[in-house]
Order: sequence, then structure tokens, then C-alpha cells
Amino acid sequence: MREDNPSDETKLWRAVVYQALLDASKGVTPNESRESVNCRNSARRWFTVVSGVTAAYFEDVCLLAGFAPEFMQQTAIRIIKNPSSFSRKRLNVLLRNEAPDESLWYTERF
Repeated sequence: MREDNPSDETKLWRAVVYQALLDASKGVTPNESRESVNCRNSARRWFTVVSGVTAAYFEDVCLLAGFAPEFMQQTAIRIIKNPSSFSRKRLNVLLRNEAPDESLWYTERF
């Protein structure tokens, strides 16, 4: 559901989704802070909870970003289950809105 020329507001909401993907896909590191663990767990819940206030916010944010909530949830779950398939470096391209579609998120096909 990508737009050719998204508004600044749409870009802002996409950045929220992308940051949550970065947080959710971040690997565990030795001696990581409690805050880092909480951010990762919170982002993972945001993508995976299917009902309640968290789920409602997720749907709203996805729609404001121009993404289908179901697509984004499925994508996030695949990334969380297999973070090595997600190219975190390519997210910068998406944040600058230079990617033609979300296919650049992955280093391999699902």
C-alpha cells in the first residue's frame, strides 16, 4: 500500500513503524540494559498482540503510515522469528523513502 509521493505525516508514521521493527528485531547482547530489553519486548508485543488497546494503536499507526495492518503484522512476525533475514541496513533506504517497495527489507525470500 505504498504511495508514490507520501506526505510528511505519512513518512513520520512510517518512521514509527520502522523504528519498532528495528527494536523488535534487535538481537540480545551481553550486558544489555534493562531499557534495551524492555524496548525490544514492547516492540515485539506491539506487532504480535491481536486484541486490546495495543492492537488498536497498532492498526491506527499502520493505516496512518499507509500500510495494511495485516501485512505489517505478518512481516514483523517473520522478522522476529528470523531476524537474520531482515536487512537492518536497508531500512535507512526505506526511511529516506527511496525504496520502491518493502522487498528491500529482506536478504532472502520467505
